[in-house]
Amino acid sequence: MSNKKYYDYTQIHGFCETLASRLKNGNYDSVVGVSRGGLIPATIIAECMNVRELRTMGVRSYQLNGIGKRKDSVLYQSCSPYLVGNVLLIDDISDTGETFKFLIDHIGRNKNVTSLTTCSLFVRRSSNYIPDYYHTDIVGNDWIVFPWEPAHPPSN
Repeated sequence: MSNKKYYDYTQIHGFCETLASRLKNGNYDSVVGVSRGGLIPATIIAECMNVRELRTMGVRSYQLNGIGKRKDSVLYQSCSPYLVGNVLLIDDISDTGETFKFLIDHIGRNKNVTSLTTCSLFVRRSSNYIPDYYHTDIVGNDWIVFPWEPAHPPSN
């Protein structure tokens, strides 16, 4: 069994602020959060960078109960037709990298997108996609538990 590593909202907010300061020179027209895990980081980073255009995309790479990989990723929500210019795509973690690769291909079909930058809070070293920006490397099989997940212990 892998170790669980718990992060609280204060830590996550700090990670997002650090990433936003590194991303500020990107002049992004819109920020896209990958639902569900990337929504909170995308909101915080967009707010820190004063990017008003915040959108979401939904991809399901895991089974509905969160256990086990699907054979293929499934896009269930897309804002791609509405994207223009420089886009920042944010997820909570690049675990296998499949979600990022899937969305890069999907967004890449939109000829109105000038550039696409990827960002995640965490990246697993074994991931087959490393985002352009990330905060923390995960070595081994540690399971990251975010404060918005039901399995997270309550704060004191």
